[in-house]
Amino acid sequence: MLHLHVRAMTIAFAFLLLVSLAAGESGREAWLRYPALSEAAKNQYRDIPEQIAVTSDSPVLTAARQELIRGLSGMLGRGFEVASQASENTINLGTAAALKTSDAIRRPPQTLGDDGFWLSAQRRRGAVRIVIVGGSERGVLYGVFALLSKVARGEDIAALDEVQNPSAKFRWVDQWDNLDGSIERGYAGRSTFFASKTAK
Repeated sequence: MLHLHVRAMTIAFAFLLLVSLAAGESGREAWLRYPALSEAAKNQYRDIPEQIAVTSDSPVLTAARQELIRGLSGMLGRGFEVASQASENTINLGTAAALKTSDAIRRPPQTLGDDGFWLSAQRRRGAVRIVIVGGSERGVLYGVFALLSKVARGEDIAALDEVQNPSAKFRWVDQWDNLDGSIERGYAGRSTFFASKTAK
């Protein structure tokens, strides 16, 4: 009888432990957790500028800047802050239209689509400048997430020069909705995301 009581108590304790661990992980941040990197990985990114400049204070670019500050600060354990203007040691965020007249950076690629982005690490007189240029403001935001993803995976960005153009205009996470408006496991008609029939 005592043996059964001890076993029941052990099971109950294990259950409570699992519940407490699950309560600590709400899933709210999805993939945007930005845990601290190892010291070796942090050292790899020591040249990343700590000043971040944007071409405008629009809601999308402001969100992009805030996410970049939050992500880099969390992963690298350093303070990143807003710069009033672009300089030799800054991370520059902006659309191709806003940055193409700047003589401080190379001209963005002509192949940049509306929601596409260009990531570039440029060195000049020993200073490092990272440029995230979008075909639109959404493209800038996508570029920010792409850079954060590279840092989280420990990729080398010292000679970064990459253009990405999405093949699909609408993108989201963990949906059963297809791009033609149908739903793979839905029982209530077609997707509400495509109610305006903008997807082809």
